[in-house]
Amino acid sequence: MRKIVSLAFANIRKNKGQSLSFFIIIFVSALFLSLGLVTMFEYTENFDKKALQQEAPDVMFAVQEDREELLTSFEKEMSSDKRVISLAKIPALLAAGEFYYGNGLNSRNAVFFEASDDGSIPFGAIMEKTDKEVEDPIYLPYLFKMGGGYSTGEPFHITLVTAGMGKKEFSFTIAGFYEDIYFSTINSTITGFLLGERPYGMLKEALGSGPAGCVYAVEAAGPDDNERVSSVYGTKLGNICNGAGLMWDSNHYASVKSARTVTSSIGTSIIVGFSVLLLLIALVVVNFRIKNSVEEEIRNIGALKALGYTSSQLIGTFLMQFTVLSLAGGLLGILCSYGVLPALSLMYAMQTGIVWEQSFSGAAFVLTLALTEVLVCFVAFTSSVRIRKLPPIAALRTGLQTHSFRKNYFPLDKGRGPLIVIMAAKQLVRSIKQNILIGLIVTGVTFAAVFAGVLYYNINIEKDIFIQMVAGETPHLQLEAGGPEAAERLLEHVREKEGTDKAFYFSTEVVTCEQNYEAYGYILNDFDMIDNTNWLYQGRFPRYDNETALGGLLAEILDKKPGDTITVTQGDVSRDYLITGLIQGSNYMGHDLCMTSEAYQRINEGFSPTMINAYLKDRLKAGEFLEELMDSSADLLNAVNADEMIRSSMSSYQDIVAVLAVVVSLVTAVIIILVLYLVIKTLLVRKKQELGIQKALGYTTGELVLQNALAFLPVVLIGALLGGWGGCMGLNPFFSLLFSGIGMMKVGFVICMPLIIGICAFIAAFGFVVAAIVSLRIKKISPYSLISE
Repeated sequence: MRKIVSLAFANIRKNKGQSLSFFIIIFVSALFLSLGLVTMFEYTENFDKKALQQEAPDVMFAVQEDREELLTSFEKEMSSDKRVISLAKIPALLAAGEFYYGNGLNSRNAVFFEASDDGSIPFGAIMEKTDKEVEDPIYLPYLFKMGGGYSTGEPFHITLVTAGMGKKEFSFTIAGFYEDIYFSTINSTITGFLLGERPYGMLKEALGSGPAGCVYAVEAAGPDDNERVSSVYGTKLGNICNGAGLMWDSNHYASVKSARTVTSSIGTSIIVGFSVLLLLIALVVVNFRIKNSVEEEIRNIGALKALGYTSSQLIGTFLMQFTVLSLAGGLLGILCSYGVLPALSLMYAMQTGIVWEQSFSGAAFVLTLALTEVLVCFVAFTSSVRIRKLPPIAALRTGLQTHSFRKNYFPLDKGRGPLIVIMAAKQLVRSIKQNILIGLIVTGVTFAAVFAGVLYYNINIEKDIFIQMVAGETPHLQLEAGGPEAAERLLEHVREKEGTDKAFYFSTEVVTCEQNYEAYGYILNDFDMIDNTNWLYQGRFPRYDNETALGGLLAEILDKKPGDTITVTQGDVSRDYLITGLIQGSNYMGHDLCMTSEAYQRINEGFSPTMINAYLKDRLKAGEFLEELMDSSADLLNAVNADEMIRSSMSSYQDIVAVLAVVVSLVTAVIIILVLYLVIKTLLVRKKQELGIQKALGYTTGELVLQNALAFLPVVLIGALLGGWGGCMGLNPFFSLLFSGIGMMKVGFVICMPLIIGICAFIAAFGFVVAAIVSLRIKKISPYSLISE
C-alpha cells in the first residue's frame, strides 16, 4: 500500500499543472452539485421550520362580514367538525388594493390587521423594525424589502377600492417588515399588511362597515384533513360570499408551500442539471488523462512491471491519484458551496420573501461526495485496466509488440497547400483517440453553454413561453364581479369596450381527485378562447359535462392517462369524469385540472362564475384600460393587472438566470483553457524531440505554434458544432426532464439559432486562441538542449 501511495503522489507532483486542471473541474462540479442538493433538501424543510416557529395554521379563510348572520352557521359547522381541532378568529379589513411593487403596479386583494403599538402582531414574526417613532406605521411583507425595493421610514401608498367608498388612495410610513407563511407574499391570492392601532382605526372608519371582516385560522386534526377542510368549507364559503357579493379567500398549508417554493424548485433543477453536465465533462477528462498517462509513462510502467510491481498495484496507483484529487476537489467544492449559499438565498428571498436560515446538510454532503468519488473511481479503473494487457517487454518498446506502421496520411512530398496546414493535418490524424476525447469535452462544454444561453434567451428576452409554462393561462386583466348577475353585466361591458380583444369567464376552484389529492380546477366554457398553446400537451380539452383535462404531473402520480376516468370531489359531492387530455404548468406544482362550467356544476350546483379573463389588443395599455373600467363599472369588485404583475415578479427568475449565464460562460472558458492546457502540455512533452528536429530544420517558433493550434481547430470546431446540434435537438427534452417535477412536462422553449451559432463560433475561436497561447511553450524547446540531453 505504501508503494502505491508513493507512486500516486509522485505522479501528482510530476504533473502539477494537469493535476490542478482536473482538481478545478471537480471542484466546480462539486460546488454546483452541492448547491443544488442543499437547496433540494433544506429549502422546503426551512419553510416547514418557519411555519412551526410562527405557529402557522393548517387552513386559512379570509372573509368580509358585512352581514354576519350569513357566516354564523358556517362558523358553527366548522368549529363542530371532528377534523377541526381549533378555530381562531382574527379581526381584519379586506379590500381590493393597488400598489407599486418593483417596477410595476400590482393589483390584488389586500387584508389589513391591527398591530399593537409595542410591535406585537397577531401572527408571523417581525423581521425588521425602525427605531424612530412613526405616526402612521405600516408593516409590509419582508418580500417588499427584498424584491420590491422598499425601506423603513419611506412612505407607502396604496389605493383601495370598495363598493361603498369607491376608489381612494391611502398613505402610511413603513415602520418595518414582517414574515408570515400565508400573507407576506404576492405569489398567492391575497397580501397582508399590519397597521398600528391609530392608522388601523382611521382606515376602518374610512372604509366603512363593508370591508370589515375576519380571518379564520384553522388547526386540522392531521395532514390529510388540511385539504379536505379547505375544500369542503372553501366551497361553502364561496357559495355564501359569491351570492352576497362579499370578498373572500381560502388557502391551506400545502398549497401555500408549493406556491412559495416553486422558485427554489426551478433554481434547483437548473443548478443540478448544470452540475451533472460538469461532472460528465470531468469524467471524460479522467478517461483522457489516464489513457495519456499510460502512453506517456509506458516505458516506466514496463520497468516497474519488470521490477516486480503487479498490474493491480499500478492500476491502484492511478485510482489513488485521481481519488485523492477528486476527494480534495469535492471537499473544497462542498465547503465553498456554503459560502455561495447566502447569495443564492438572497436571490430566492427576492422572489419568495422567506429568509432561508442555512444549516449543514449531511445528506447533500454524503451524496455529493459519494457520487463524485464513485464515478471518478469507476472511470479511473475502466481507463487504467488496459495495463493488465501490457507485457513488460512491449511497454519497454513504447508499446510496439511488432514493427507496425500506420499509413502516412498527407505525405509532404505529394501534399498541396501551405506546409504548416499539411503538418497540422498530419498531427490531427495521428491522434484520433486524443481528438475524440477532446471533441467530447468540447461538445459537453458547448452543450452547457447553449443550455445557459437558451435559458437566458427564454427568460430574459423572449419570456412569453416561460411565463406560460410557469403561470399557465395568462390574461392581461383578471376581473372579479360582485355576484353572478353583476358578472354578466361586467362581461358584456368589457367585451363592448374599445381596446378589448376578447373576454370570458375563467374561475379557479379547489377540488379533490381520487379522494386524496387536492387539485386546482380551472373552470371555463370555451377552451378555444385561451391564448396559451403550450398549456395542453397531449389529447384535447374537455367539451362535455363528464370530461376533464388533468395536470400531467398529477396524472403520473395517479397513474392516469387520456381515456381513463377519475373521481373528482367538491365538498361532499363526488362524480366520475373522463380524462380527455393532459395540461402542464408549475402553478400549484402541476396538481391541477380543467373542465367546463357545466362539468363543475355537477359537483357544485350553486356555482356561478364571477371571475373574468380579459385580453386587450395592446397589453401595454392594460393600466389605462383598468382605470377607465373602474370608473365606468359599478359591477367590478376587484381587478388585477395580471400581465404586469407576472412580468414584474419575473425579475428574480431573470436575476438567477443572468447570474447562471455569467457563471456558465466563465466555467466554459475555464474548462476549455484547462483541457487544452492539459492536452497540449502532454503533447509537447511527447513530441519534444520531434519539435526540436523541426526547429533544427528551420521551422520558426511561430510556425510551429500555428501548426499546433491549427491541428486542434477542427477538433474544437466539430465538438462545438456537435454541442450546438445537441442543444438544438436535446435541450427541450432535457428541460422537460428537469422541470417535470414541478409540472412543466413538455417544455417548448424557443431555440434561437443565431445565438447557438454565435456560441459555437465563439468557442471554436476561443479554443484556437487558447491552443496558440499554450503552444508558446514551444519557444523553450531548442535543438541544442536536446543534443545536450
